Amino acid sequence: MAMAARPRVILLDEPTSGMGTDDLGAMTDLIRDLGRDHTVLFIEHNMGIVMNISDTVTVMRAGQVLVEGRPAEVRDDPEVRRAYLGNMITGDLR
Repeated sequence: MAMAARPRVILLDEPTSGMGTDDLGAMTDLIRDLGRDHTVLFIEHNMGIVMNISDTVTVMRAGQVLVEGRPAEVRDDPEVRRAYLGNMITGDLR
């Protein structure tokens, strides 16, 4: 239905939430295909999908942009690791 309006921007909120692993590939392909002709902004917690199909990734913390850049840059950013992985890996609470 969204495509009938010929949008320039498509907003998706956790499009893979609740999907089984068998369906993730098809959804990933769909989002990638939409991005060829449209701007697609999506919020997603599946980092594999985010990193594999995004041109730009924005990481937010406490309502503020923490880091924005290409997927590889964001993945390797020490602030992102500290904010989201620090206490899981090192026990650090900062």
